Amino acid sequence: MTYTATKPPLSALTVDEKILVTIEFAPNIHPTETEKYNYQPKFRFHDEVINKFNPSETLTICGMEIIESKTSSGKLLNQPYWKYKVEDGSWYDESVLIHQSDTCAKCPYFQDYNDERGRGWCHCFDDATRKHHVRTNDCDLNSESRSLFALPYSGYDYGDKVKIIDSDEDHIEWATFEVVEKRHNPQCYSSADNYLTQSEWYYLLSPAYEDTWVAERELCHAELSYTVATEELF
Repeated sequence: MTYTATKPPLSALTVDEKILVTIEFAPNIHPTETEKYNYQPKFRFHDEVINKFNPSETLTICGMEIIESKTSSGKLLNQPYWKYKVEDGSWYDESVLIHQSDTCAKCPYFQDYNDERGRGWCHCFDDATRKHHVRTNDCDLNSESRSLFALPYSGYDYGDKVKIIDSDEDHIEWATFEVVEKRHNPQCYSSADNYLTQSEWYYLLSPAYEDTWVAERELCHAELSYTVATEELF
């Protein structure tokens, strides 16, 4: 049984509308079956994942298929599993995929060097790493033991709706973006010049804003943009 995500006509969508796909699936279980099998898929439509064996590219789930091995009488031989289709048409077994959010790229201790090889620095283990590396239980345990070195609070988090402050326009004209990545700048307080010219946090926005990291002081929460004091417009 295969499911494929389809996009509705653009005319049916508004800027703030989200696509909701609901599928009801009732597995056909043999009446004499006593084994309890798990049919719950690990991923959903539009989830961003990576292939553990080729982690350099982000993949988006757009199709799902349940795989069942049964006897001639209809009883399951082993645990059923899911396969997933991504946007380039390829299919992957569930076992080779991981959520992008489970990688170093989404960890607050990760400092991204922004190079094509995905290299960066882990402030939790004080070691080099890559943004596609998978986070483990050791990461959580070590971060708890190093609570004194926890990163400072960031004004914005993943998924926050923000606007870029522009004193030459009224706040109602500022475009709305979504925070998709954040990066801490440990060099902000290393010198007086850095403190005056750099920001402690930088953010990547969607839709992409010139493919640049935006300083925290240049942003405001979208719903609070009216509170930002800018120069009077003439």
